[in-house]
Amino acid sequence: MRSTMLIGLLVSLHGIDAAIAAGTVLHTQAGIAGKDEKGRVFTKEQHIKEAWKHAEAAALAGEKGDAKSASEHAKLAKTYVEAALTQSTFDEHLNAALKSLDSAIEHGDSGEAEPARQAAQETIEHLRAAK
Repeated sequence: MRSTMLIGLLVSLHGIDAAIAAGTVLHTQAGIAGKDEKGRVFTKEQHIKEAWKHAEAAALAGEKGDAKSASEHAKLAKTYVEAALTQSTFDEHLNAALKSLDSAIEHGDSGEAEPARQAAQETIEHLRAAK
């Protein structure tokens, strides 16, 4: 039921294909739950990889002037960074990535696409260093 509502929301808000929206919702739910589509628990590296994908999408959205999408992708990336942090000892790069994502979210929610893009790009640099 919840997945169906999310798919409908994605389709209506972004005008994207329902099949793509469904795949995004299912993939996101699996990843945030900490497991892949086969039920295997995500490793720290897999969480970082997923965070990186969303940080890149946030940067691209900011580049296109879409502050709202930049914020949404930054929020998704943040969930993966937080999950990676639970699977490791102190990691200064992941903590810095978290701060950059908070900035991207704040700017995106304020409608500031370019600063959101810059913060998302900083996140990518921190994630690169965390790998």
